[in-house]
Amino acid sequence: MQEHITAYLAQKKHCNLPGIGRVVLDWKKAAFDVADKQFLPPSPLVTFELADVQDDDDFIRYLSDRANVSTGFATGEFEKWSSQATAALENNNDFFLRTSLQFKNYRHE
Repeated sequence: MQEHITAYLAQKKHCNLPGIGRVVLDWKKAAFDVADKQFLPPSPLVTFELADVQDDDDFIRYLSDRANVSTGFATGEFEKWSSQATAALENNNDFFLRTSLQFKNYRHE
């Protein structure tokens, strides 16, 4: 599931995660690092918005096509993954989306 979400995020620049929130892909502008005296190129910036989002039918269709499964099966798999992620956050645990994205529940800190 995680690789599908990451691929969708790279293509669409956002992904709704029902029960969790919304992930948005943007870009940091190029910057100058004064300490190291070097220019830093633009780089991806992934943000997580804690929000009550609805199911993302576009993502379900994408998942169904990419995994070559029915939309019903894709919906079930996504809901299962979403429930596991939500449970991890509710138990004050972090969960990761691949190795580059980490979601943290800051409400409990």
